[in-house]
Amino acid sequence: MWQLEYYQTETGNEPVKGFINSLDDIEEQAEVFAHLAMLRNEGLFLPAPFAKSIPNVKKLKELRIKCPAHIHRVFFFGFTGKKVILLHAFTKKTQKTPQREINIAVKRMKDYIIRKGNL
Repeated sequence: MWQLEYYQTETGNEPVKGFINSLDDIEEQAEVFAHLAMLRNEGLFLPAPFAKSIPNVKKLKELRIKCPAHIHRVFFFGFTGKKVILLHAFTKKTQKTPQREINIAVKRMKDYIIRKGNL
């Protein structure tokens, strides 16, 4: 069993929790939580199509959640021990993951590592 930790900004905001709470459809929220449960069980070994590494960004992965009406992504990375840090989430509206979404996740990953210690 892996530990999931929601990234917190310096002001205490948890962006991934905020994203999940912002979803209007309770069934989509449930689907996100079901995928997070799979991530908790499998960790960094969660296979495709549920998780995928982000090309050219070391350690960054995405949890891939397909609902009937929307596609959601949650970026995460593994930290020391069996800990997974949930960095950023968004609703995917284009074929390719927008670079700005990846950049947000990378910035948060770097911030987490600086504040919590090296890998």
